[in-house]
Amino acid sequence: MIKFYSVSFFVCFFVAVQAQTISKVDNGIWKIVYGQPEKILPDQFKAPAKTAALAAMPAENTPAVSLAQVQFKKITSGIMAEIDAADDERFYGFGLQINSFEQRGMRRDIRINSWPVGNIGFSHASMPFYISS
Repeated sequence: MIKFYSVSFFVCFFVAVQAQTISKVDNGIWKIVYGQPEKILPDQFKAPAKTAALAAMPAENTPAVSLAQVQFKKITSGIMAEIDAADDERFYGFGLQINSFEQRGMRRDIRINSWPVGNIGFSHASMPFYISS
């Protein structure tokens, strides 16, 4: 049986401190924070999680990704996160991507754009969320 892990990456722009932490949000969901989170975050406006459905999943107390596998770099347009992966691991997600489904080996520039050109991550519905095999 193949296990699918979902990890939400809340890559936050930082002010001065550049620390990365990983924490369990709920069963099967982990959050990595890099730097100092902004005062207003998208999760402050979301609907409540379906905790009963998440509780029905098999308990997993070890993150699918260790902090050693994620390297963060500050770049001109924000923060870049690079993830080490096994040769057979596959990645899906990052919002509605044009002309691609599997994202392995691709650079995803997560930007909102109403007229995306090419296959670099721009989308009218992009998001820093992925699922891996």
